[in-house]
Amino acid sequence: MNMQVNADFFTKIKQSGFSITLAGDSFKVSPRNKLTTSQCDFLKLHKAEIVTELKKLQPLNDEGSPGALMVVCFTPRRGY
Repeated sequence: MNMQVNADFFTKIKQSGFSITLAGDSFKVSPRNKLTTSQCDFLKLHKAEIVTELKKLQPLNDEGSPGALMVVCFTPRRGY
């Protein structure tokens, strides 16, 4: 498999039915038990790149450190 770790990589992971999240200096893939041996090998080989890209994608909180992204949605009342 000759794939770079970039936005396309994360899109392909999602389209394949997996989620990947940052976990400190590593990452978690779910559902892990559905990964093939070649997929596991790729993830191990590119661990540092994957963690780096996940850190770039992770939103920052008010203090400038990684945190959760909050989105506030509302529905206006009728008549406004």
